[in-house]
Amino acid sequence: MDNGSVDPLTLLLFAGKTLLFFSVALGVGYWLYPLFKHPFRNRKGKGFTFILIVALGLGLFAEALGLHIILGAYLAGLFFEEKVASRELIQKVEDRLYGIAYSFLGPIFFISLGLHITFDALRGPSLWFIIALTVTCIIGQTLSAGGMARLKRFTWVESLVVGVGMSGRSGMAFILASLLHGMGAIDAKVFSILIFTTFLLDLFTPLGLKGCHILLKRQKRPEV
Repeated sequence: MDNGSVDPLTLLLFAGKTLLFFSVALGVGYWLYPLFKHPFRNRKGKGFTFILIVALGLGLFAEALGLHIILGAYLAGLFFEEKVASRELIQKVEDRLYGIAYSFLGPIFFISLGLHITFDALRGPSLWFIIALTVTCIIGQTLSAGGMARLKRFTWVESLVVGVGMSGRSGMAFILASLLHGMGAIDAKVFSILIFTTFLLDLFTPLGLKGCHILLKRQKRPEV
């Protein structure tokens, strides 16, 4: 790994651990969650405690395999939906975890990312590469997600809204960049380029959606 390359055996081992993690996570989501439909739909059930334990368990399992703890917690929440839980319980979980995540855990995660960022990535050719990569991601996300929305018979403007809205999917990008950096597959400069690009995508999304909102209002105006 002297020149930033990763040993093939290390990559193979990482792929095996990743496959094991997703197999367990999918098993929990598709087979374990439905077994708890009764406590999940019972107002007196301890659904919040259960989902918190599962999230921490999957998170620690992911961390033990060399992945990121956030990946496990993310998948634990992904399968927690109205198919297995009551709407009241889901709302309760969202309300309680929102404050914990955004006021405490989230800032810690972003601080840990910031410790590995180098601002050398904002100089010279790297800066232009960040801009080009950001534009490419915006176009790619808009065409792919918007194109699928169009296939589902959304209007052109509605499809544009879907495409622009999908440009800000930063959570997994941060996690994957952190994993690659931790493995030594990318150096601090490449890691910084990915983080800055993701930041620009997150900055573009709300601004782009505001513009899409104007287009939606114009589209609906003749119907009023």
